[in-house]
Amino acid sequence: MYGAVFTMPCRKTHEMKCPNCNEDLIWGGDHSYEDYGIDEQEGIVSNSSCPDDNCMVDTVIVYTRIE
Repeated sequence: MYGAVFTMPCRKTHEMKCPNCNEDLIWGGDHSYEDYGIDEQEGIVSNSSCPDDNCMVDTVIVYTRIE
């Protein structure tokens, strides 16, 4: 399986699509930037996964900076 990392504006979870097969992603959770070792900025890191077992995308991580 392959992972993907995207930086994009925050969107509602139900609007998030897999970049490979366009299926709706399944939300896995939110974490702070600090949890990911990003101490110089504030933000939310969301992780989602593709429900399609045949898709090559396993996890999508979205970084959203809080300004």
